[in-house]
Amino acid sequence: MNLILPLLCITSLSIFKRVGVFGSIGFVHAPQRRNNLTWIHILAVMGIFLVGNLIGTILVPPPIAKNATWNSWTLIASDTVGKILGIAAILYIARRAFIGRIGQAGGLGWNWRRLPAGLWRGLLACVLLYPLLIIVAEIVTLLLKSAHAAPEPVHPLMKELASHPAPLHQWALALLACVSAPIGEELFFRGIIQSYLVERFARLGNRPARSAVWPALDTQAESPSISRTDTSANAPEKPSVKPPETTVGNLDAACENSIPAPALDRFLASQPIVPVLQSAEDTRAAELLSIRPVHRWAGILITAAIFAAVHMLMAPGAADWFPVLFLLGIGLGYLYERTGNLWSDMTLHATFNTVSVLYITFHGLPKPGHS
Repeated sequence: MNLILPLLCITSLSIFKRVGVFGSIGFVHAPQRRNNLTWIHILAVMGIFLVGNLIGTILVPPPIAKNATWNSWTLIASDTVGKILGIAAILYIARRAFIGRIGQAGGLGWNWRRLPAGLWRGLLACVLLYPLLIIVAEIVTLLLKSAHAAPEPVHPLMKELASHPAPLHQWALALLACVSAPIGEELFFRGIIQSYLVERFARLGNRPARSAVWPALDTQAESPSISRTDTSANAPEKPSVKPPETTVGNLDAACENSIPAPALDRFLASQPIVPVLQSAEDTRAAELLSIRPVHRWAGILITAAIFAAVHMLMAPGAADWFPVLFLLGIGLGYLYERTGNLWSDMTLHATFNTVSVLYITFHGLPKPGHS
C-alpha cells in the first residue's frame, strides 16, 4: 500500500498535466459564465439560509433534557429547511444575474439534461483526485504526530455516525452528508461565490486593456454604413471622445458606445464554444469580455480557501482539515470552470462524502484530515 499510493498520485498528476490542468490549454473551450452578481447577492443567500435554519429549529426544537439523537434531528431539520430556502434563492438570483440561461454552461450550469455527463465526469475526477487527497491527509497526520499535537476536534456529524444510531436516524444523516450538502454547497460556493469572483477578476483585469480597444466615436456621421476603421487619406477626421466610465455592475454600459449590440449578441450567443471572430467588432467584444486563466484560477483558489475555512468552523481548531479540504475545493473549482456543469461538482463532492460516511460506518472515526 505504501508503494501503490505514490504510484496512483504520480499517475493522477501525469493525467492532469496531459489534459492541461496545469496550463491555460484546459480553459480553451471552457464556458464563460458572464454575470452581474454582487456581494449583496451572496449576503442575501446566506441570510435566507440562516432564516431557514431558524425555521427548522422552531419546527423541531431540541428537548430540554439534552439527547444526542434528538439534537441531531434538530440539526437535520434546521439544515434541510435552510438548504431548501437557500437553493430557491440561488436559482432565483441566477435567473436574473447570469447572462446565459441557468441550465446552459454559460449560465449556472445546472439542469437535468446535463446530469449524465456530470455523473461520469464527477466520478472520473474523484478517482483521479482521491489519491492526492489521501496522501495529503497522511502527510498532515505525520506532521501532527511528529509535533506531538493533541487530537483535533471531530465534525459532529462524524460523531453521530460513529455512534451507530438507529437505522432511520443513520439514513437521515447519510442523506444529509451525501445528497443535501453536495447540492447546496456546490450551488453556493461554486455556482455563486466562484462565479462572482471570476467575473470580478475578469472585469478588473480587463480594465487596463479597454483603452486600447475603445474605438473613436463618430459624432458627426449619422449613417451606420460609415466604417469606424477607415484610415485612408480621404476619410474624414473623427474627433476622439473619451468613453464613459465603466461600472462593474453594468456590463451593457461598458460596451454600449464601443461595440454594436449585434456583435456583442453574437459573441455571447457563441458561448460556451470558443467564438469564431467574424469581424473586428467581434474581436473587440472578445477582448473586452474575455476571461483569462489567471482570472479563473484566482476565483478557484479563493473559493477553495473559503470552502475549507467554513467547514473548519464546524469543529473549531481542526486546522488539519484545511489542506485536504482546500485541495478538494481546488478540484471542485477547476472542474466547474472546465465544464460549467454543476452536476460534475456535486457528483465529486457526494462521492467524497459517501466514501467518508462508509468508512465511518464500518471502521469508526477516520484519521485527521478527512471530512
